Amino acid sequence: MIDLHCHTNKSDSSMDTYEILKMAQKRGIKYLSITDHDTTLAIDEAIRLGRQLGIEIIPGIEISAFDYLTNKMVHILGYYIDHKSSLLNSLCKPIIKMRNELSKNIVKHMIDLGYDICWELVKNYAKGSSCVNKKHIMQAMIDIGNRGDSPTDIYNRIIQLNLNGGMKYLDVNEAIKAILLAGGVPVLAHPGVFHNYESIENLVKVGLKGIEVEHPFHLEEDKVICKFYCNKFNLIETGGSDFHGIYGGVKNLLGCSNIDLEVIDQLKEKSNCGTHNLKVV
Repeated sequence: MIDLHCHTNKSDSSMDTYEILKMAQKRGIKYLSITDHDTTLAIDEAIRLGRQLGIEIIPGIEISAFDYLTNKMVHILGYYIDHKSSLLNSLCKPIIKMRNELSKNIVKHMIDLGYDICWELVKNYAKGSSCVNKKHIMQAMIDIGNRGDSPTDIYNRIIQLNLNGGMKYLDVNEAIKAILLAGGVPVLAHPGVFHNYESIENLVKVGLKGIEVEHPFHLEEDKVICKFYCNKFNLIETGGSDFHGIYGGVKNLLGCSNIDLEVIDQLKEKSNCGTHNLKVV
């Protein structure tokens, strides 16, 4: 089995790299891409553990970007990247900093609204992560049992504050170029989630190489549209679980049964993958 979209607690998963790799082994996954949001902190450990457990790790990332032509969020997955790329890491660093500041402001707003929570408590839920994010805030509030609100009520309130937070994301064109310069293969993540279909033609001109077809939030009609664009522009059809542990939002399991080895070959062919992808410090 293969999974080309998986997150660790270095970004916004409830599970650390070891726990995920052990789960992958039990699930019979032979190829796994760690695609944390805007960070590659987990890649070295994943490669080490993958060698021990018989799992080939595909160094990856998921960049939180924005299409300023369509005024929509766009997530770009990068596969077989040089995870030590100074360019990639320098572009992601401001995003991580802004996300952390936004989370701090969300916690402040929640306190003002009367919720029994504090920043130090939330930071404990983000230990080991690149920053504090909204899922850490939500888990802290659920565990405290704030005001008897349901998890859905809490999450919706956090999302509303998040939308009003003023994050400035990387231009999607720059995200694609950075992945290409890092030797990787840029792939449009779950376009059905952000309704990114109108962006595809322009992104192909910049260097987009694939579209994530298989995704837990994609309806069958989304998959049909994704396949249409893949055929039209000769793009690679990828897929994954978008696994976040208990923070997943859906009860999705690690692994994607609809992706075969041909996709791995296509990604390798399109990448400039070499020994840099396997270096571990």
